[in-house]
Amino acid sequence: MSRLTLLFLLSIVAYVSADSDFIEDIKNMQLFVLKKSCPITTTFVVCPAANPFFYHKCCDVLLNDCCFALQDWVTVLLLVLAVITVLSVIINCLCCICCRQR
Repeated sequence: MSRLTLLFLLSIVAYVSADSDFIEDIKNMQLFVLKKSCPITTTFVVCPAANPFFYHKCCDVLLNDCCFALQDWVTVLLLVLAVITVLSVIINCLCCICCRQR
């Protein structure tokens, strides 16, 4: 495997292990509902408008900041593409190993 693939796999493992609510986040995804940006009016901060690809959610200790977040369907699409990429790399490596033995 190339170094880039290993780095990618390690970053995914680190993200999943660092985020303890990762499984709960996946269970709570609503793929067909577009989320709206958080309207913050207490600190006079206005979050940018949401679109079909991303939105802004309230974050920080006092919920007085806007944080970028992907829509659920984009997250699922990126995860599916990552799994397909990893599987194709593994299958191609196995094919190369099997073809060299002939």
